[in-house]
Amino acid sequence: TADAPFWEALHAAAQASEPQVRDAMLATIRQLRAAIDLDQVEAMINAALGADWASGRIMQAMGLERIIYDTLSGLAPEWERIAVAVGESSASTLEAELAIAEINMDAFFQRVPALTRLHSGTLITNVTTQQLETIRAVLAENWERTPAQLARALKDVVGLDRKQAPALERYRLELERKKLPKKKIQAMVIAERKRMVNIRANRIGRTEPVSMANEAQLELWKVEKESGNLSGIDLTKKFVGLAGELLYPPAHQNCLCTVQIILLQDGRFARRWIRVPAQQPCAICDSYEGQVI
Repeated sequence: TADAPFWEALHAAAQASEPQVRDAMLATIRQLRAAIDLDQVEAMINAALGADWASGRIMQAMGLERIIYDTLSGLAPEWERIAVAVGESSASTLEAELAIAEINMDAFFQRVPALTRLHSGTLITNVTTQQLETIRAVLAENWERTPAQLARALKDVVGLDRKQAPALERYRLELERKKLPKKKIQAMVIAERKRMVNIRANRIGRTEPVSMANEAQLELWKVEKESGNLSGIDLTKKFVGLAGELLYPPAHQNCLCTVQIILLQDGRFARRWIRVPAQQPCAICDSYEGQVI
């Protein structure tokens, strides 16, 4: 049995909607009150419609907190390996090409664990926020469906982003219009969902190591500036392009760009955005390429 605030929140959301949407929402609420018997589904809808305080309930109800945290926090050793390798490589470059000696690697290595924990935490937060947005989008498009259909639609979007989830629902509806057997539809939807999840996983797998590498490189430069090297450089200034203001790449999913330290003619150091030539043509990366700050 759902508590009163749950239904009050649903009715408030319905009454605040456009007239053509309100009736459908109220009809769905009546269906829910008559048929809902799963705490999971109640928590999903409550959280997706409620204020930010409710967001934790939807994550718990769908098991997302455990799935996301266990998966992404397990990558911390990989982030640490990347950070150490990039730090060592960047230090060698500074020593060889810019004649900077006595780089304080001990100070950098001491920062690596905190750096990798922060990266994992940021990634977990981003994925969690995107997932909640996905669930809200699915609910907004499914008010006229039955509670059982709504629950199934919500469960099917776990792991998808907010663009993939509506696409999967459109795919399901197209199969239903073709009047295919229900078992065949479900099997085809499951296969399509797996394909989409793999695409998203590959994006994360390619993009996040680039982010970790550039983050670690910036951390090494901070250590060097604190040690009295890299005179004149401003490590807080951001590059400006089509993706907004960025301290370092990636500028978008699958971006492979990086940043390097250069020595200016007046003896000061600066950072320059380097676009990796192997990437496909990209207006976003082009908008940052060659910037010196």
